[in-house]
Amino acid sequence: MREIWTKVLFDATPLACILFDEQFHIIDCNQEAVWMYGFNSKEEVKENFFSCAPDFQGSIRSAALLEAKLKQTMEEGKSIFFWLQNHVAGYMLATEVTLIRIKEDEKYWIAAYARDLQNELDAREAAREADERTRIM
Repeated sequence: MREIWTKVLFDATPLACILFDEQFHIIDCNQEAVWMYGFNSKEEVKENFFSCAPDFQGSIRSAALLEAKLKQTMEEGKSIFFWLQNHVAGYMLATEVTLIRIKEDEKYWIAAYARDLQNELDAREAAREADERTRIM
């Protein structure tokens, strides 16, 4: 019964979730991750997720930043950060990522939860433009 509930909660989560093993290999993801990043299957996410990151996140190489955040999470238990990812359709996807260390028996995993920030960023931009128009008047 525990496995059934775990599976239901994993796939019912409205956030993209990607599970990493101790060597930071992707071992699973939920259906939301498939949809959010534009892939056709969980296997495609596992095979192509890393190649869809832009070369840099600000001034830091994406691969180096992700590795540092995964290591930090293994040591400290949690990490939250902004992450850009190329959607399969070609546009840039802005996300907030929360990494959580999970211990099961003697193994550690990392669950990466990503929240799409596009609606929030669009609303901020619309509010900024409205504020700017008000100041002009």
